[in-house]
Amino acid sequence: MSNETFSFRVVSSTTAAYHVNATVSSAGSALSYLFQVQKNGTVDWAYTSIRGQGVNSTGGPASQAFEGLMAVFQLEAISTSTYSTAFLAQYFHVSGSGSVTIPTVTISYTTYVANFPYETIDYCGSSSTYTEFQVELGTIQGTNIQVLVSTVVKGTEGSTPVDYTIQLMGASL
Repeated sequence: MSNETFSFRVVSSTTAAYHVNATVSSAGSALSYLFQVQKNGTVDWAYTSIRGQGVNSTGGPASQAFEGLMAVFQLEAISTSTYSTAFLAQYFHVSGSGSVTIPTVTISYTTYVANFPYETIDYCGSSSTYTEFQVELGTIQGTNIQVLVSTVVKGTEGSTPVDYTIQLMGASL
């Protein structure tokens, strides 16, 4: 099981580029990146720091590091439409709602749970059985920005236990 925290923020910008800080923390260690990203999306360079050691990179390695880290946030960004499709298919029901402040924005959310726990899904010669599937989708108050607040999936994949959680820990406008 892995427990990781991902964060990113724009720390400064010019008319041509952003300086983006991204951090991955896991089991007491942190990997920190600083990227220069042109406003057209081109990654100029990356500075990586782990345990006090720094590494500079440009070109492909810098772009690949940026794309890899941003994939986590891309998953967050596209998740609402992905889950909305599943909800339209009548696989989930609403089990509650609420609001949460993370840390400076308030998000109103709805909690959805699977209608049929212990369902087995067969694929490519293997199968998965989930015992819990819960999703919280919300809207940042004062905006129309939708976010995935949390997802919990528990069960087995083949004979391997699965306990998977995504939780939004911070947001700011």
